[in-house]
Amino acid sequence: MTKKVSQHRIELAAGELEILEMLWTHGPLTLAESDRIYNTPKTRIAYSTMQTRLQRLVDKGLVRRDGEYRSVFSAVIEKERITEQYTNLLDSLCGENIAPMVAHILQKRNLKPDEIELLKQILGKENEK
Repeated sequence: MTKKVSQHRIELAAGELEILEMLWTHGPLTLAESDRIYNTPKTRIAYSTMQTRLQRLVDKGLVRRDGEYRSVFSAVIEKERITEQYTNLLDSLCGENIAPMVAHILQKRNLKPDEIELLKQILGKENEK
């Protein structure tokens, strides 16, 4: 039985958020598929760790597990709900001025050309308003 997602703040570890992102991107996956997709040279975890993280997300009511043997895991919570929660947190930290936070993120991260282009498009649309 799947737990109902709470309307309160959802606590997620970084690894749990990455797994939710994978499920949002790829759709329902088995444990083996999740392990294969997630494990790249940048992100390596043990098979048992993947199993534990998926089960924690099930226990939190954020992921549904269908079936016993070769269970399929799917995100129950929508990405927009998590995005809204983090946006609200950033708003409370930054107030009216998000420029210093954006500058900090940009300094800490090497953006790919497609990311830079997307940001330019977003800023262009904001200036049109």
